[in-house]
Amino acid sequence: MRVLSEGPLPALLQEIPARIGNISLFLGISCLPFATYNRTLHALSIMDSDAAQLPVFDRLEIWFEKNRRQALTGATIVIALGLIVGFYLWYKGQKETNASEALTSVSLPTGPAPRADAADAYLKVAATYPKSSAAARAVLMAGGTLFVDGKYDQAKAQFEKFVREYRDATFMGEALLGIAACLDA
Repeated sequence: MRVLSEGPLPALLQEIPARIGNISLFLGISCLPFATYNRTLHALSIMDSDAAQLPVFDRLEIWFEKNRRQALTGATIVIALGLIVGFYLWYKGQKETNASEALTSVSLPTGPAPRADAADAYLKVAATYPKSSAAARAVLMAGGTLFVDGKYDQAKAQFEKFVREYRDATFMGEALLGIAACLDA
């Protein structure tokens, strides 16, 4: 046991028995009692173990001050990814809108008679915007226009193209009916 010999506190502490159970008492530089367990120093339980925790906002503020650079880097990455995803979704929606507008401009009759080149115009829309829902409708409408014009083999080819390329489209029944009508004609 090591004891500081200066002042009234060390003298008072010398009166404490050197051993309390299996805990050896050690007085360090600060004159506070420490217990040694397996040759390591531990503070004796003289402090209250029910210490109040900081509020969440204060703990976040402390964490942010310690990790400012990592937090700002992470926030920058998240914002950049959000902008990229947002631009991609906007571009995809704009492309779909342009395809629908092109299909509408072909579908609207310009005079009292339907357009003679309507099937070719529908196929051009389908070729220009291949992955859009307007392309699926354009192929189906081209098949319908070719059927009305009496070009049954070409109409059947367009209906089969619709069935082959747009399996999940909502107008699948109409395409299958078109194939059957072309076979019947």
